[in-house]
Amino acid sequence: MISADEIVGWAYRPRWETLQAELVGAGFVQADAPEGLVAWRRA
Repeated sequence: MISADEIVGWAYRPRWETLQAELVGAGFVQADAPEGLVAWRRA
């Protein structure tokens, strides 16, 4: 599970495009989610 918790620090945080490409490459598709959130489900 990928958490939406706020991360404070200097840890590596990939760009949205990188995360999106990795999720799609792993077989996930973006799904509708309430309140502007992003949901992914296994295709």
